[in-house]
Amino acid sequence: GILQGAIASHTVPVPTVKGNCPPGAAETVPNDCPAWDAHCACHGPVMNRGFVAWAAGKTGPDFFVNDYRRPAEWWGTQHTVWGIITDDASLTVLEKVWDLPAQKRGGMTYLQENLKFSLHLETIEVER
Repeated sequence: GILQGAIASHTVPVPTVKGNCPPGAAETVPNDCPAWDAHCACHGPVMNRGFVAWAAGKTGPDFFVNDYRRPAEWWGTQHTVWGIITDDASLTVLEKVWDLPAQKRGGMTYLQENLKFSLHLETIEVER
């Protein structure tokens, strides 16, 4: 599943630029654009477990964390991935979120209480 949230800090600016399309992704991965984002396009890779991306075709503050065990090819490449959870301890915490009390509303499942956490951002250089 996915864990969705919103960045509530007023000191973190919301970006305005979406991610780049990885080489070859636009030609090999279909993007079935939803009605509310009919002009979506390739903005990142196919999401794997632990990837963190902007939600709803925007650039924040809403985000989600992918916890599916296989690549989420059904989402295509339309999400800007801006983080990756890489350590086993953090992935274990993510798994425990599914055990918290939740309720269904409007076709989605919500935690009964807000979950607050700290986010440590680390910049890495990516070869192109």
